[in-house]
Amino acid sequence: MKKLTWLFLALIMFSACSNDDDNDTDVFDSDYAMTAKINGETFQANNIHGDNKATDVTLYSGYPQDEYFRLAGTAFYGDVLHSIEINIFVNKNQLAVGTYEVGVDSDGEMNGNQHRHHIDLIDNTNDDNGAIFEYTISGQINITDIDTGAKKIKGTFEFIAGENSDINATVVSEVTHGTFNYDYSNISD
Repeated sequence: MKKLTWLFLALIMFSACSNDDDNDTDVFDSDYAMTAKINGETFQANNIHGDNKATDVTLYSGYPQDEYFRLAGTAFYGDVLHSIEINIFVNKNQLAVGTYEVGVDSDGEMNGNQHRHHIDLIDNTNDDNGAIFEYTISGQINITDIDTGAKKIKGTFEFIAGENSDINATVVSEVTHGTFNYDYSNISD
């Protein structure tokens, strides 16, 4: 009888642990447009206006707004000078479900490559004398769902960023478990 009791308790504990893990896998059940772990720390953000709207203001010449829209997640830590921002640049001509490799060679501004999606990190919390721009070394953007009627896009991402644009640069940030869920209805085709 003791063996059955222990087996029963073990099954209950295993089931409880499994349910906890299942809840963690629903990555899109969030109040935030973008979530991630940056060097193990939780990042939860919306765009600078506090919602999940994409923008066609890309800020960078390598991603012209007639060809790209931007999914921006910005989190403030005290004030505007201490913020972290992740930007995903989506090429309007390659708007399709799939996995896209990103890295030094997908940075349009640096390499004149305007045909791929890209992602970058700007961390203003790591230096009191100004922002340190992290360069994307490698990673991927996985677009899991696009609703072209409602103009909604969601997916996952991960990448590593270095202190410069060299593929062998020292890694300064590792971004994992990234999710995005945006409305791009305000973007013109």
